[in-house]
Amino acid sequence: VNTVDIPEWASGVYVTGGYAYVASGLHIIDVDPPQIARIVKTVDTPGFEVYVTDGYAYVAGAGRGLWIIDVDPLESASIVKSVNTIYEASGVFVIDGYAYVADGNEGLKIVDVDPPECAYVVSSVDTPGRAWDVFVADGYAYVADSMCGLRIIDLW
Repeated sequence: VNTVDIPEWASGVYVTGGYAYVASGLHIIDVDPPQIARIVKTVDTPGFEVYVTDGYAYVAGAGRGLWIIDVDPLESASIVKSVNTIYEASGVFVIDGYAYVADGNEGLKIVDVDPPECAYVVSSVDTPGRAWDVFVADGYAYVADSMCGLRIIDLW
């Protein structure tokens, strides 16, 4: 029904509240209604994947770590913190005050993001492959670990 051109290549998307947050930097697109979607704000960050919750966008920064962007209100969206995760962040999942970051050859990084302005790495779990993406549910982190398959990590 529509296409919204952005200056870079798009690699991740999260949709909530009538907006699409596209990782490629961070482009915030009003998609309500989809037929007249338009970019409302762009924040200059590296970007590979994005997760949005509680007024913040968490961008896995493709080689530069985790970027936390205050997106409330959208018109003045700005970076509040960046956290160096050592390697190449490519996936992120946020729940219960923690961001779980798939960080390439460095495995899984766990970042305390409560409050987002004071975020820091609290733990890491090395994986044998290259961590590409992560999903968290019921106390477990499910890590897509390239040629080494799915790694299931007990978070408790």
